[in-house]
Amino acid sequence: MEAKNANLAQLQRIFRLYETMTGGLCERYGFTRTETNVLSFLANNPGLDTARDIVEYRAIPKANVSQAVEQLIQKGMLTRRQDTRARRQIHMELTERAAAPVQELAELLAEYRRVMYQGFTPEEYALYQQLTDRITENVNREMERIEAYGKK
Repeated sequence: MEAKNANLAQLQRIFRLYETMTGGLCERYGFTRTETNVLSFLANNPGLDTARDIVEYRAIPKANVSQAVEQLIQKGMLTRRQDTRARRQIHMELTERAAAPVQELAELLAEYRRVMYQGFTPEEYALYQQLTDRITENVNREMERIEAYGKK
């Protein structure tokens, strides 16, 4: 049980580091954490530009994404565009006004990754990626099973 608690505490510290490193940006631009996550997601995932994509890939509750999108539109950071083929589909686009905070966020994330993987050899980093991919596959498979058949 102690190992599980230690792993959870380690994960929480990793998330806390990210929040600490991006906190100044949030304050400077008046962004919430969710707004920052939405901007980062849209900047780093071309073609994944709907609220549904953000909910699915970032595991952020739909209501939080909707609220963040509305706030970012009001701040002039995002625009909406209706899909010409699927009229119910709404795409989001970053505006020119978002360029500076998105660039600053990219630099912060690069520094975050540098800190996280400091001292890793290329082989160690590759192994880490392989193990993370396997864990992700296991989690995705189990989530699909749960969604298809209900909880145990």
